[in-house]
Amino acid sequence: MIFLDEDSDSKSFTKKIKNRLSFGRDISTIGITDIINNAIGYGFWLYIASIVSVKDYGEINYFIALGAMISGICLIGSNNSMIVLLAKNIKIHTSLISISLIIGICSSIVFSLITGSIELGFLIIGYIVMNLTIAEITGKKLFRNYFRYIILSKIFFVVLSIILFHIIGIKGIILGIALSSLIFLAHITKILLTEKVDFGILWKERKFVLTNFITSSFDAVSGNLDKIIIVPVLGLISLGNYQFGLQIAGVLMLLPNMIFKYTLPTDSQGSSNKRIKQSLVVIITIITIMLILLVPVVVQDMIPKYSQAIPIIQIAALSAIPNTINFMFLSYYLGMQRYWISLTHSIIYTSTLMTFIVILGSVMADVGLAMSFTLAQCSVTIYYTVLYLRSKDKVNNDYKKNIY
Repeated sequence: MIFLDEDSDSKSFTKKIKNRLSFGRDISTIGITDIINNAIGYGFWLYIASIVSVKDYGEINYFIALGAMISGICLIGSNNSMIVLLAKNIKIHTSLISISLIIGICSSIVFSLITGSIELGFLIIGYIVMNLTIAEITGKKLFRNYFRYIILSKIFFVVLSIILFHIIGIKGIILGIALSSLIFLAHITKILLTEKVDFGILWKERKFVLTNFITSSFDAVSGNLDKIIIVPVLGLISLGNYQFGLQIAGVLMLLPNMIFKYTLPTDSQGSSNKRIKQSLVVIITIITIMLILLVPVVVQDMIPKYSQAIPIIQIAALSAIPNTINFMFLSYYLGMQRYWISLTHSIIYTSTLMTFIVILGSVMADVGLAMSFTLAQCSVTIYYTVLYLRSKDKVNNDYKKNIY
């Protein structure tokens, strides 16, 4: 028995080593991919911001927000559903891909006719195909494929957008984004041709998928509606300043997004990521403080025409701390398929964001919108904190009952 115990301990130790090595490889692959991807992306958008007017920059981002919102709804919650269920070896992806594509194609035709912009139609389809592919390869933990697809599409995005911009103007950038996203179409086509579409699995997991659909729809609307509302109320120049500010502040969320891509499938498999999450919050807090202090000097020296966006960047940057906490909680609860919690998350965020936009946006314009964004993230963090404290109290009370 002693030898058996030692052998068992040895196997357990070996397994832990393998898991840590696997974690190191996976997280480094995701990290390298996201660093390269976002470095190219941020470099491109800084270049575009420097060569176009603030008004044109606002118009570009208006169409991007519209495409992202529509495509987010058309995905019917496929992203998180596929990542979580594929990690559990529940092959729901083919049915979700089929339905999302059908809805997406119909929506792209309708909105192209309504807006008179064929570029928007291509953008909707492109975003859908891209997000379906990323969700499928992430759920299956095919992180090398993730690297290849993301980097290749980003290179095409930059090259096509710049070429088309010089040919047809700002609409060429939107078309460039759309066409580069369609590079994922080959992967999706291969799945549909080689794997069986099983709607029975979709029906079995309908509650989880439906809740993710509602949640992702809230996220798609709340994440883009502010940009769409700004245009008729404050104009394209305000949107240009506001979007520039959010994009710079968004640098802070690169690391949390990277970690989330790893923790969601591993949380789904019952792994503990507590130390990783705690360390992440500390790191983001330090980086946030540094960005707030440095941004006035950097923006005034590099792109002075966006000097009005400095307070927007600083206020929006503060949202990174609560947003990181929210991401880590969300990863944990989605991994357990506690879908009602993620739904409540989205409802709280959307409702508070819209409320603050109406109140603060009308009084303080762009700065008020940035404050609304940050306060909405804080409201979600309060929700998660209360939820955690209640669950902790319940565990303590159950423990005391068992003892006495």
